[in-house]
Amino acid sequence: MQADTAEQAITQLYADYAPTIVRHLERLTHNRETAEDLAQETFIKALRSWGQLASGENVRAWLFRIATNTAYDDFRRRRLRATTPLTDAHADTLAAEHTESTLDEAEPIWAALAHLPAHYRIPLLLQGYAGYPLSEIARVLGWKEGTVKSRLHRARARFQKLYII
Repeated sequence: MQADTAEQAITQLYADYAPTIVRHLERLTHNRETAEDLAQETFIKALRSWGQLASGENVRAWLFRIATNTAYDDFRRRRLRATTPLTDAHADTLAAEHTESTLDEAEPIWAALAHLPAHYRIPLLLQGYAGYPLSEIARVLGWKEGTVKSRLHRARARFQKLYII
């Protein structure tokens, strides 16, 4: 019976928060399909850990924390895949794609962001691109506001060094 209650609660949470979670994940991943996949994964994780949700805990912040951690996991998986050695044929294809992408005026920004560690990139995007206040970023990431402030400061400094027009 408890499983039915958890499934009903997650179903209601999905109805209430799925669009917001997808938008949040899309801001982090810059890809709608990936964001939708990660949102599904987020709600599966929420269902599995429903019993760990403390009574009176902010459910929205809990879901956003799960979604953000899911995005972190996806970033790590992608980074591991990106370090796989390539053959010369793959390198030529990537070089051609890179040449085309440099024509895009946003490329230097995304290139600089791609070189930032996720613990700097994500709060920087949440504040600068998505417009979240410090308190919301801290709550979503499960960090203290001071941690968010210092990481934003360091992220901006690193970004300025990496950003080349």
